[in-house]
Amino acid sequence: SISTFFFFFFFFSLYISIRKRKERNYKRKQSLRIKESFWVCWRRDFQRIKKGEKIEEKKPVKDYHENLIEIFKREEKKKKGDF
Repeated sequence: SISTFFFFFFFFSLYISIRKRKERNYKRKQSLRIKESFWVCWRRDFQRIKKGEKIEEKKPVKDYHENLIEIFKREEKKKKGDF
């Protein structure tokens, strides 16, 4: 009976560890996907600001767009040579 207990315990712990690993991998992939999509949007918006397009704020991203505009202005100053 002790051997069956250990047998079940072993498989149960194996099952738990596999589930935890799957969960960790899933969470990591999700966070990478979120970061990736953020940078894709960021680059797209940066290109639009460069062209001089006006971006309407649908979400609470006003600060984010203001930040983009500041970065763009800084880049322009660097190109001109006045800091």
